[in-house]
Amino acid sequence: MKEDYLISIIVPVYKVEKYLQECVTSIQNQTYRNLEIILVDDGSPDKSGKLCNEYAKRDSRIKVIHKVNGGLSSARNAGLKIAKGEYIGFVDSDDYIRKNMYEKLLDACIQNKTEIAACNYNYIINGNEKKEQEECKIQVLSATKFFEKLLVVGNRIEMVAWNKLYHKSVFEKNPLPFPEGKIYEDLATMYKFVFSAEKVAWIDEGLYLYRRFRDGAITNINYNSSKENDRLNFENNMVAFIKEKAPDIYDKAVVFKCINGDLSVANCMAKSKVNDNAMINRIKTDLKVNYKYWIKSKIAVSKKIQLFLCMVSFEMYKCIIKAIK
Repeated sequence: MKEDYLISIIVPVYKVEKYLQECVTSIQNQTYRNLEIILVDDGSPDKSGKLCNEYAKRDSRIKVIHKVNGGLSSARNAGLKIAKGEYIGFVDSDDYIRKNMYEKLLDACIQNKTEIAACNYNYIINGNEKKEQEECKIQVLSATKFFEKLLVVGNRIEMVAWNKLYHKSVFEKNPLPFPEGKIYEDLATMYKFVFSAEKVAWIDEGLYLYRRFRDGAITNINYNSSKENDRLNFENNMVAFIKEKAPDIYDKAVVFKCINGDLSVANCMAKSKVNDNAMINRIKTDLKVNYKYWIKSKIAVSKKIQLFLCMVSFEMYKCIIKAIK
């Protein structure tokens, strides 16, 4: 395809000197060459910032921002401020991508006249790729239908920023969208991004390689009351938004919040051997209020049992989690 469109790829960088070269090289080697690669050194204490400068010397497409540490959201926002691309993508600096990922995503956007294209991904565990069965086909979905797929827990479409390509208009409608000083930033933003588009192209092919269970990764942090409250607040905001914008999938949004929010926080608390009574009461209340939604849903019976135990007795639930572990 013609390379008429500039794609800005924003890569937040923090304590990843072990993985950074593989990440940056995979972006440099894209079959689509008209790229602006923005490496945002978020005050990294290791050699990551120095490596960014070295990459920039060898590739004129690379721009480097050095900033005081502010977290992933702050780094992404800093990249968005200077991005000049017609289209924008995000890659986490401990992951890497297939050489044709952005060519396929851009082609899906152009051919189907969509503002967002998304692709499947595969896990990298202990350096090995875990491949999933793929259909390798493109679906074009309305914003509501695409978000309905996002609400299926365990679905590889996922409520994340990094396996997608966005037209710049998405961020013009949502300036500096990522909430700074918070984690779970994708939960806070993805519904806004999707509903800023009329339709979304979905490519069922593992073009993004996601490194899982890396020591020190944000998702490996132990239970923290403030952060988990933020998580539930973000999901409450998402559910309220869906109730107004897409009431037909409101029940699915509530069930997603109960599993991905309440149950996930309960799991984190149980495994961390923490008893946060205020959080336990919040989870119990939420599950009781939304009982009619999750009990009638098509989720697995095992999930319903877990939700019921959390609602009735967190101590019992914690004992079961301990026994399974």
